[in-house]
Amino acid sequence: CYIKNERGMNMKKINYAYAAIALFTIIIMIIAVVVAFSLGERENDATETAKGNARSNYNVLFLGKDDAAGLSDVIMLASFNTQSGDVSILQIPRDTYFNYTDGSYKKINGAPRAITNAEFSAELSKALNIDVDYYFEIKLSTVKKIVDAISGVEIDIPMNMDYDDPAQGLSIHLKEGKNLLSGEDAIKFIRFRSGYLT
Repeated sequence: CYIKNERGMNMKKINYAYAAIALFTIIIMIIAVVVAFSLGERENDATETAKGNARSNYNVLFLGKDDAAGLSDVIMLASFNTQSGDVSILQIPRDTYFNYTDGSYKKINGAPRAITNAEFSAELSKALNIDVDYYFEIKLSTVKKIVDAISGVEIDIPMNMDYDDPAQGLSIHLKEGKNLLSGEDAIKFIRFRSGYLT
């Protein structure tokens, strides 16, 4: 029996949404550690220090894009302090509306596709009144490689996931409960949409 909230939404399906976001956050955190280390090494570079260019704070934009439509359904802005080692991450919901450079007003997840990643970074810098120093585009193939590199991720799947779409070459069959997902299965978990919210 499924527990439903006041709006009648299936709570197990809502939990899936949180789990999918959590999985992508784990991937971005792994990349963030690598980026933070690289920035720290740059700060310690004698040449940079001699030039007076050494910095301690950097803002990095992460764009998680789907393969089909090229939409950035995961948008996270990470702030790194290379002296303290602190990392903070702001997730921007994909359905947030955004003023494009052409004056139109559309959902933010389509902005990097409508313009370039670099232009989007510049526009986001203006909107948030901060400097975006770097941006990274993360595709599903990257997620697969990272998950396999760390020998899989354990996810408590809230329901049986069964979905086939021959047009996309997609066949998802994951069992409810705790599963150690390979890179390929992690991609299937992220891409599952059948019965997501009803």
